[in-house]
Amino acid sequence: MSTVLLGAAALSARTAQAQTQDLFVINVDENGNGSYVEYTPPYPGGTVIGAGNLTPALINGVPGDGLSYVLPYPININTNSNQWLSISDLDGAQSDLIHFANTGPGGAGVLNFYSNDTDGDLADVSPAFWSTIAGNWSTQFATSEDANGIAFYSTYIDTGGVPGDPAPHPTVEAFYYFNSGPVPEPTAMGLFLGGSALLLKRRNHRN
Repeated sequence: MSTVLLGAAALSARTAQAQTQDLFVINVDENGNGSYVEYTPPYPGGTVIGAGNLTPALINGVPGDGLSYVLPYPININTNSNQWLSISDLDGAQSDLIHFANTGPGGAGVLNFYSNDTDGDLADVSPAFWSTIAGNWSTQFATSEDANGIAFYSTYIDTGGVPGDPAPHPTVEAFYYFNSGPVPEPTAMGLFLGGSALLLKRRNHRN
């Protein structure tokens, strides 16, 4: 399945709960390749107001402790239950854990990527380290990989309560794509983002 079709399948299945002020499409993989595109209404125009690469770093600066990305926005972590996202593979086995925290520069959000694989990717963690975080595996916030090794997750981000966040607080939506397979070529990624904009247009015409 192409990257565009993957985005179509995921986004078309997503029903908007509210009109968002901003929407971020976040793409990260297990080797430090991360990017974002920020859209603002009206989505039918496909308006892009921001885009760039995400800053990656080894967690604790140590191979085997996972990979970290600095996000372009703060996130709501008022409760422990929404800090962790579990990802399973096609067989239902534990594959990855994602942890969100506002520990970036100036209180920016950080996405920590922990992979349970052993194929040498930067996000791969040692068995000893995995045992220290495996207790955060939960079905409350969970998704699974497709045949291409890509997992999709979406959430609304209420940034209220984050120091420095302006009021009234915007309703920010984020589409996350976690890539455990081959890294998308730049051309394919561009097509995917264009497909996302088109799907947003169709979705908002229906709502």
